[in-house]
Amino acid sequence: MLGLQIFLADWDIELFAIDWLKRGILVERETSVLTSAADANAAAKLRARDVARRHPGQEPDSFRLMDETGKILGIFPPK
Repeated sequence: MLGLQIFLADWDIELFAIDWLKRGILVERETSVLTSAADANAAAKLRARDVARRHPGQEPDSFRLMDETGKILGIFPPK
């Protein structure tokens, strides 16, 4: 992971995890490499419909955004 952090520091981008949740239960996890938490949040909202299509009957009702240390930055509705 150290090599990845050095590479990311050179490009001024951060690593985020997005956990798609249905009633608090993990449906899907993805990784986002963007410049800020706000950008990762906005990008996740744009992908919400695609994630829901991949999980018929278990469409996520929220997503949890975490930084590279695992700190939860917030839980957001998909729209």
